[in-house]
Amino acid sequence: MPSPTQAWVVLSTAVIEATPACAGDDRFIADESDPAPLVAICQTCPLIEPCRALAMTGNVVPVFGVVGGLVRRGSRSTGLMNPQALGRLINA
Repeated sequence: MPSPTQAWVVLSTAVIEATPACAGDDRFIADESDPAPLVAICQTCPLIEPCRALAMTGNVVPVFGVVGGLVRRGSRSTGLMNPQALGRLINA
């Protein structure tokens, strides 16, 4: 399992080559969004694997929304990515 930093470097490098399916869609980081259609969008994303790898690193900063096809609701046990960093990636 990569460290959060290693996973972030892989994903941020991949974003240079491909646009995430979530680009510009704030529903992915919104607490109240219905996750089902967002998970479906993730399944079509060319970056799902590096995004999911980052989500699985175990970063303890709370996050809301869908990351790498995984639904996160912000508890410390499931919050896996810094929401500001995720927002920067989505809006890249």
